[in-house]
Formats: sequence, structure tokens, C-alpha cells
Amino acid sequence: MTTSADWMSVKEAIAVTKTGRTTIVRWVTLRYVRRMKASGRVLVRRSDVLETERALFDGQKPEART
Repeated sequence: MTTSADWMSVKEAIAVTKTGRTTIVRWVTLRYVRRMKASGRVLVRRSDVLETERALFDGQKPEART
């Protein structure tokens, strides 16, 4: 079951990771972070964002999502 706590807006992801919009879009393009559209907004999966940030901070390559 998917809840709203599982997803966040791109704006929220930018604030959490202290990165820019380009970085979040790049992570989505590279399939590190899943996205969905809801009510005309793009949402990204919270756990993917946090795991990607952690992997990059640790000097590892993030895992591609399907």
C-alpha cells in the first residue's frame, strides 16, 4: 500500500537533500529515484531520495530502480 508519507514533492526533496532541482531530476533520469504524477504534480519516492543521498555521500554508486 502506498501512502502520502512514501512520496514527497520535488521541492521537498530539494530541501531535504540541500541540492538543486537539476540534481533531483538527474537522479530520476538515472533511475535512482522513482517518480509519479499525482494531480498534476511530480512526486518522488522518499526512501529512494534518502538512499541515493546516503550512497553518494558514502562514495558508492546508487542502485537503479525499476
